[in-house]
Amino acid sequence: MSKKRAAIKLLQGYLWHPKIENISLNDYLVESFDDDIYLLWDELAMPPFSFFDDGSLASEQQFYQLTVVQLLVNEQQTAT
Repeated sequence: MSKKRAAIKLLQGYLWHPKIENISLNDYLVESFDDDIYLLWDELAMPPFSFFDDGSLASEQQFYQLTVVQLLVNEQQTAT
């Protein structure tokens, strides 16, 4: 038997905080919700937009892209 793996994106969004604050997301976020559901985050070098609705600069914030994925593993019978 072989295992076929797939990942399904359940949710994707952004999180940010002021660059002057020394925040580690590891202190606030979990890496998994269940045996097969995971939270991934990546620091972005550039913000996804230039300004907030109130006119403040997005460049003063540190942005992260958050993604929640579910990993699926299906066992398949291989022909012999």
